[in-house]
Amino acid sequence: MKFVLFAPGYNTKIGGSILMHKLTHILNELGHDAYIYPYFQTFLYDRTSLVKLFFKVLESKIRYKMRFKHK
Repeated sequence: MKFVLFAPGYNTKIGGSILMHKLTHILNELGHDAYIYPYFQTFLYDRTSLVKLFFKVLESKIRYKMRFKHK
């Protein structure tokens, strides 16, 4: 199985960073393909893109539920 983990750069003073890097190491030792992708805390967004994202998520949830609707 493949895993992509989002993590900040390795820092011995930050427990979450250590945990994510250790988890990646353990997954690789167990025979999985695990990779770390850089996590950035800052990103650019505008209000319209957030609204579009919200409606896409809402639409996908509705479509998922409709697949299991009884007729």
